[in-house]
Amino acid sequence: MHYWILEESVSTAFDQVRKLSSKALIEPFFDGKDYRVHVVHDSVHGLIERQPAYVKGDGKHTVQELIEIKNHQRATATDDRQYLHTIALNQETERVLAQQHFKLADIPEVNQWVRLSAICNVATGGEPVQLQIGDMHADNAQLCIDAAKLLRLDIAGVDLLIPDIGKSWLESGAHICEINHKPQMFTSFFPALFDAFFGNENGRIPIILIIEKNVQLPASQNIVARLSQSFDNVCWVAYEKREVGGRSKGASERTLESARHALLDTSVDALVVSLNESLWLNHGWPFNYCDELVVVADNTEIEGKIKNSSMYKEVLRSVKPRHINTVTKLGI
Repeated sequence: MHYWILEESVSTAFDQVRKLSSKALIEPFFDGKDYRVHVVHDSVHGLIERQPAYVKGDGKHTVQELIEIKNHQRATATDDRQYLHTIALNQETERVLAQQHFKLADIPEVNQWVRLSAICNVATGGEPVQLQIGDMHADNAQLCIDAAKLLRLDIAGVDLLIPDIGKSWLESGAHICEINHKPQMFTSFFPALFDAFFGNENGRIPIILIIEKNVQLPASQNIVARLSQSFDNVCWVAYEKREVGGRSKGASERTLESARHALLDTSVDALVVSLNESLWLNHGWPFNYCDELVVVADNTEIEGKIKNSSMYKEVLRSVKPRHINTVTKLGI
């Protein structure tokens, strides 16, 4: 039996449970290391080993002093250590120390590893150590992927107990302790996570902003029709109009509010917003960027007035269009 789980400990825990209930659930103990495997879209994107709270001796400081030093380092850290929990001093700490024949006042030798907790949870002061994905045996990676797929999770933190992550669980045995659908992760995992979801995309849908005096002009309809050739669900919002894929979604006098709702609709894959010259001034933009700005003018004189106006300059500043086009004489 693993020396952290002694018979007397089990007996004490059982007596405590009996005070609360006449029934107790006893789980078998599996002797292995504790790993968190991050699975994103059916592939492993991160691997950490969760170590229990511990200190390493320097031949000078006591166990308690080493704990205080480590807690201070975590409290003042600017890297990922700042997210680690404080190592607590309690009866559990003293019990685990006693099993190693240590007391808080003892001085460990240089580089002597002293365990402070029987479990590896970060919440109890444990530390996650990032490993290379290549350190994991392919069978173990597939096991975690299959577990996440079984629960239909796009993102999962699979807690795997196994003696050696580099050897197949088919040979050594392993247990999945739990699967988290909102796992904590190292900040270094974020780029891989974003890449899995967005790839080379920037996470935005195409947005075309049309400024015209009469938003019912054929110019807007032609732009929506052309965009619909490349995208299935183009949303067009204008005064008292909101369509998705050519189907009406209800009318609203608040064009920009309708645009804001469209951006929250995951079925929308492109957005066309038709505005008159000043409507946006009263409500503000629902986006800070657009792919194309189209100015619709009856003639070049009106076009010139629009482009020389302070309103037009503010549009350029606030939504930063990548391309600017002008439509005259109702053409496109």
